[in-house]
Amino acid sequence: KQNQTFYEEAKENPVGGWMVSTGAGMMQWPGLLYSGGVAISNAITGEERPVDPNSPFFSASRLQESTMAGATADASELEKWLAETGSSLVQSLGIVTMGGPTATVIMASNAAGQAAYEASQIEGVSAGDVLLIGMAAGTIEYLTEKVGVDSLLETIGKGSKISGSTIKELLKQGGIEASEELTAEIANNIAQQAILGEDSEYEQYVDELVASGISRDRAQEMANKEFYWNRPIRAAISGFM
Repeated sequence: KQNQTFYEEAKENPVGGWMVSTGAGMMQWPGLLYSGGVAISNAITGEERPVDPNSPFFSASRLQESTMAGATADASELEKWLAETGSSLVQSLGIVTMGGPTATVIMASNAAGQAAYEASQIEGVSAGDVLLIGMAAGTIEYLTEKVGVDSLLETIGKGSKISGSTIKELLKQGGIEASEELTAEIANNIAQQAILGEDSEYEQYVDELVASGISRDRAQEMANKEFYWNRPIRAAISGFM
């Protein structure tokens, strides 16, 4: 109910909804701590308590998701992509500016929390797998962002004057970010398939295509193109921007 309220408010005020979503996206790390707590508790007690996506620890993730959905409800696919890319850009700049040397850790923590939230919504997925998905996403984010963030901090540290060398450095930075995002997208897809198997988004995508009447071989070809070409390329473009 609360998510629906946030959605409706963001739909009525897209700019405000976008701003709220962007801010919430920088505070998703508690979800990983919660997922880890549930997984450890289950290991000790022998229970199989699932990770609850409605937990207060996932409040930022739910807010980010519902407000972005509301803000882009009436937007075209291109407009949605631009809104999400712009939000990611503002988040990155904000975290780098405020976090400095710790920016990579903050980014990784938020990526881990978001991934854990998304995994917790898959029916039947264990708390252990939710934690693994979150940790994998966080590790991939850290490894792929480390070079880019260090390079960006170095560029910022050189001063604010716009010169030919500054522009060259920014273009170089764009290339670094593009390659990092492409690598992260592919690595996250591989990790999710390895951990979740038939419950992964890839396999669900294939199953949906098969259910629509497409052969499984053709469905897998289409899924490979979507998950290992289309999405990585979009991620690379977003990273460059």
